[in-house]
Amino acid sequence: AALAAGSDPMAAIGAKVADYVANQRQKDLLSCLAGVFGSLGSTSSSAAFFPLTIDGESGDTPTVLSPRHVAEAKSLLGDQGEKMTAMCVHSKVYYDLVERRAIDFIYDNNGVGDANADSGSTANAFGQVAVPQFLGLRVIVRDDVQTAGSGSTTEYATYFFTQGAVASGEQLALQTETDRDILAKSDAMSIDLHYCYHPVGSRWTASDVKPNRSTLETVGNWSKVYETKNRGIVRVTNTSNMD
Repeated sequence: AALAAGSDPMAAIGAKVADYVANQRQKDLLSCLAGVFGSLGSTSSSAAFFPLTIDGESGDTPTVLSPRHVAEAKSLLGDQGEKMTAMCVHSKVYYDLVERRAIDFIYDNNGVGDANADSGSTANAFGQVAVPQFLGLRVIVRDDVQTAGSGSTTEYATYFFTQGAVASGEQLALQTETDRDILAKSDAMSIDLHYCYHPVGSRWTASDVKPNRSTLETVGNWSKVYETKNRGIVRVTNTSNMD
């Protein structure tokens, strides 16, 4: 194990656990969004955030992601539209944008220290960092977003966010315990983490205090609280030329 993971196998396991926790939390958040928006293509207006959906739900035929979608998403938020800062897309939608050369990459000073800095260096310790953007919006790529259909008819959810559109909380921060079985010559690690995500402007109406993802994705477990333009998340249904 030491040969494979370096001098500290448990530290390597801890890094894997951190990646796993981050991945599971993102899945939970996307399940919450599936619950407030409803399934792709649904024409039912019972979903809490239904007025903030574009294409499919509105009777239009979904198309590849374009500047029109960004403008329309902002227009649904009215005078709050310019607060939009980020978007989450499926990798098929992202690489469609890459192929069309629609993605801008913002670099951290090209990995070179700032000669005008009074002291120290602004060079990144982990190499050059490139942040993908589309029309000024930070692009987050996740294959756990909602999808519908298959093959060339697959449709993908694309989410647009204003800053502060999703609230999060922790009842208990990450706690790690380790133990060793000296007879089996093996180490064990367990973790505890109690947290929640919540789309701002919605209300959780179910009595379940420890919901699984299926419960989070149930439309009837969410209701709207804020006015439409004060709910800072918009969902667009897109296709991809990569299919």
